Amino acid sequence: CCIRSQTNLRFQVFIREYPQPAGGCVLTEKHFDALIRDLWEHVENPGIKDYMELRWGRHFRFSKYNKIIIGRDARENDLIERLTVSASYLLIMKNVKGPLGVFEGAFSEEGIRFAAGLVKRFSKARDEDISEVKYWRKDEGEEVAKIILVDALDEDEIQQRLIKNR
Repeated sequence: CCIRSQTNLRFQVFIREYPQPAGGCVLTEKHFDALIRDLWEHVENPGIKDYMELRWGRHFRFSKYNKIIIGRDARENDLIERLTVSASYLLIMKNVKGPLGVFEGAFSEEGIRFAAGLVKRFSKARDEDISEVKYWRKDEGEEVAKIILVDALDEDEIQQRLIKNR
């Protein structure tokens, strides 16, 4: 569709040589426009870090002031952690492999609980009744982490807060 349109356009404007069009651009992903719109709605002056973090993880909007990002694999976890600002909260499963979660914005007990539930949902402990999730403010370090017990989240609420579905 888009590649064919680009190819046809070159004949209309008399371009003889141009690089072969190919996919791979993040702007061609269906849900990326929702991430951009969410960023523009909630961040007054987005910086390069704000745009960079849109490329990795699953993004959830908890409230007008809080966003949650959940890594999908070890590489994304690492990238997300490096892009995270020092005032954000990091979340990981206590005793089970799983994703890194980032809670951005002002602290809220309810928001942290939901973020912890997302970390559990996308971990190997997904089907367990109750799990322990560690969380800490990035600039304070993991050694001061607190533990929160979480059970399964409502799947409908997860889908409602997923940014690509908003």
